[in-house]
Amino acid sequence: MRPLRELSAAPRKPVRLQPARTVFSAIVLAVMTACGSATKVEPLNTSDPLALFDRVHRDVELNFSFFDRANVDWSAIRAVYRDSVRTAGTRNDADRAIGRMVQRLGDYHAVMFTPRENFSALPIAFPHNFDATVVQGRYLDSYLATPSRRIRYARIAPSVGSDVGYIAIPGFGGAGWGGEVDDALAALGAVRAIIVDVRDNGGGDEAIAREVAARFYDRARTYRLSQFRNGTARGVRPAPS
Repeated sequence: MRPLRELSAAPRKPVRLQPARTVFSAIVLAVMTACGSATKVEPLNTSDPLALFDRVHRDVELNFSFFDRANVDWSAIRAVYRDSVRTAGTRNDADRAIGRMVQRLGDYHAVMFTPRENFSALPIAFPHNFDATVVQGRYLDSYLATPSRRIRYARIAPSVGSDVGYIAIPGFGGAGWGGEVDDALAALGAVRAIIVDVRDNGGGDEAIAREVAARFYDRARTYRLSQFRNGTARGVRPAPS
């Protein structure tokens, strides 16, 4: 099958994320909605918490793409959290204050990493009614996994239905395993329908998700439009083409 076609406005080259060596804190900011498309803001190796705060605040100001959706006054926040950093009793307390500021963006792709903790958007409370073990125990026969164990598959039990395949993908993390969906499809054999279960999927690499989805299309399709921040002003993005 041919892969799905991606249409994006003002494309930019992918950024290679290199591990930091000796740093106190670093921040990674998303510049678009797609998982895996991020800009790494260079870490600052300093023992001055206020200097680190100023750097983080400035880097968010210059790189974060969605101030118009975050519903936060980034300039007003600066005074509040800078004072918290200034009065922090320990370096860890100062890092937490900076991390809480980053959390105010409410974006799971804006993350601050420190030696002790990571800070991103707070979890969203929602009813959790899905239990994979119930599905496996009640509705499936011979639950199997692909070599990476990222994809699990089975046929629906005859007592429930006939000639129906089931593929569960709990996450799109890692790399290089998207093609294993072919193994699952081949093992399921001739079925009249397939259930692809992505409930509780924690996200991950969009390229993996695209590779999996492409197996279920007969031609190239546009599945999303991307917009990138373009310029130093907040919220400046070109219209999609």
